[in-house]
Amino acid sequence: MAVKYTTTLAHTFVECLKKRTPTKLKYLDMSGFPAAEIIVQYLASHCLLVYNEGKQKEVIAAYNNIMKESMDDSERTVYTVDETLPPDDSYRIQLDACVTNGENHMELCKALKVSQFQNVHFGVQVTKMDATCIGEARLTILLQYLIPEHLLGLRLKYNALTEDGIVRLAPLISRFYKITALDLSCNNINWQKHHEACEALMSMFKELKCLKRIGILFIQDLPSHGPFESEENCDEAGYEFEKEFLRSLAALAKQSTKEGIFGVEFDVLDRSHFI
Repeated sequence: MAVKYTTTLAHTFVECLKKRTPTKLKYLDMSGFPAAEIIVQYLASHCLLVYNEGKQKEVIAAYNNIMKESMDDSERTVYTVDETLPPDDSYRIQLDACVTNGENHMELCKALKVSQFQNVHFGVQVTKMDATCIGEARLTILLQYLIPEHLLGLRLKYNALTEDGIVRLAPLISRFYKITALDLSCNNINWQKHHEACEALMSMFKELKCLKRIGILFIQDLPSHGPFESEENCDEAGYEFEKEFLRSLAALAKQSTKEGIFGVEFDVLDRSHFI
């Protein structure tokens, strides 16, 4: 039902602007409410449409000026552009976005890039990003266009991320210092004996000081005792590193609790590792 309301709200707002309905509303905040992917695509396409109209207006204005100098008024044609939105105001929509395919991913990335330009009449801002089934390459592009000051939550499930992928993405994710929730579950990440991935994750946690919830679900075949090998099944150095990794997560939870941020909740197969 909430999706219906956000869909109606976004569509009504854009249609009011198109019809030049008098309004003082310049900033529509729909964050915290679910938005269907079709609405994300709808808003992104309008963002690009308004931007392209502005560029066309500049080109046509330059053309008209050239023709004005070389032709008489009676002989030349003055070209104009019908603008979708009121040209003298700037509008922003903030929302929780989701993307699940390449086409919508490309549209959203373009809209996010355009929204950061100066003097843009219509832009989108993402508060929570749910990127599913688009893969590491597209994730890398998307994360570059998200604004750290706006983003509060990031879900990256079902993207076939590997340990090497986490190492590559960790610096990008570390930029989002305001996020309170990070979901890396349901990927192909096996932390066992992959020290570089664990180090990347620990370094990332040091930058994400507002985290309250972390999703790390191990989906590969694992021993019955939990996601990390027992002491007798791995070398001493590797086991010590894994214990340090667990201690890092536990320290993060303890620090958050100490600061009164409700503590960090970990989604793992064996929660006893983090208690």
